[in-house]
Amino acid sequence: MSKGLSFMKIQLKQLSQTLPNTPLHLPHTGGEALTCLLSEPRPDDAVDSYYLCLEGEVLIDLPYGDFVHLKKLEAVRIEGGKNRKLTPVGQPLLLILRL
Repeated sequence: MSKGLSFMKIQLKQLSQTLPNTPLHLPHTGGEALTCLLSEPRPDDAVDSYYLCLEGEVLIDLPYGDFVHLKKLEAVRIEGGKNRKLTPVGQPLLLILRL
């Protein structure tokens, strides 16, 4: 391993089961919040957010009738200021990274 290079391994599924719906502040990331969701999501519309569906499916309703349908291992970035409503299909595992 090179000097100055560091790694952080996170078991997202186990973490989400331990701390569901709890925003986490990861070290060395500049303060971004990471949230693993197993139940009803509560997004923050004011900031840019990345959504990664780790398991299951999620529908994201956007303004003007637009929507995103995320399936397992699909991701999307949604700009801050856009209203959105997340609807889980079954019991998904959704990773949200807010910037």
